[in-house]
Amino acid sequence: MTDTSRYPPVEIPDTDIISLPIPSGGYRQFVCRRGVYLLADNIRHGLVPDWRDNSAAVSDMSCRDDDVFVCAFPKAGTHWIWEIATMLLHGRSEYTPVSKVTSMLEFNTPSELDRLTSPRVLNSHLPYKLLPSEAVRKGAKIIFVQRNPKDIAVSFFNMVSQKKISFAGNFNDWIQLFLLQPGYPKNWFDYTLEWEQVMKEERRLNLHMIYYENLKRNPIEEIARLSRFLGSSTDRTFIGEVANKCSFRNLRKANSDVKDLSVLQGEKTMFDSVFRKGEIGDWKSWFTVAQNELFDKVYRERMKNCSFVYQYNG
Repeated sequence: MTDTSRYPPVEIPDTDIISLPIPSGGYRQFVCRRGVYLLADNIRHGLVPDWRDNSAAVSDMSCRDDDVFVCAFPKAGTHWIWEIATMLLHGRSEYTPVSKVTSMLEFNTPSELDRLTSPRVLNSHLPYKLLPSEAVRKGAKIIFVQRNPKDIAVSFFNMVSQKKISFAGNFNDWIQLFLLQPGYPKNWFDYTLEWEQVMKEERRLNLHMIYYENLKRNPIEEIARLSRFLGSSTDRTFIGEVANKCSFRNLRKANSDVKDLSVLQGEKTMFDSVFRKGEIGDWKSWFTVAQNELFDKVYRERMKNCSFVYQYNG
């Protein structure tokens, strides 16, 4: 193991690698299990557990009655909601000194997650069917976070550009891949439509959905609504303190001043910059007219029967 690895480096046979082409040249290599894609290099270098084994381990892991799960596509606001939910459940407007990555299902082993104290706010970019089966059976509380996909695409591109093993293409490559190929954890359209189907059909579902844009515009109202779902305090003074501590500016400062990111080791640089802008509509500074037209075309085709409504303007 190297000094930047959390887990032993892994040799992955070619038969377990899925290579997906980057339009301008080169490939992205993934390991896929149960429909979820993790970057092969992250497993090779020991930055995350080997998904070939960990996918089953996560599904079989023990859960507690007070576990809460924050589920979202990458860059939809998982860090933000995780911090808010943690404060609400603990009844203190104080930052947790560790990153939410330390309680992330697919980036830790069940034995590591088992060492966390209750109440656990576990988080994941996995689809519903890959959450721990015990949590699904018990009807555990799930916070499902959504954000408009254009801002997600921009934020995701900026994050992967900071990775130790960074994305080799340009933004135009990224938009085409985001729209037309699977990636971690899977294609955004597939991920979102699967969650919509679950919300329609799963009778055991105990879910609270929150839109990033609504939280940005009305933090007091949305945090109070979330607190009622969690069964925690809705005292207005407390809610106001949480909203202030979890403003984008204050969270970005806390991420650099308070958080111990040493456990991330090889990916510390990426998580140092996880709070970039947090604006609604930042996509307009990135998309060309042609990219926006392609995005809208694919969106209309894939989401024509979807009931979710996204806000694209600040």
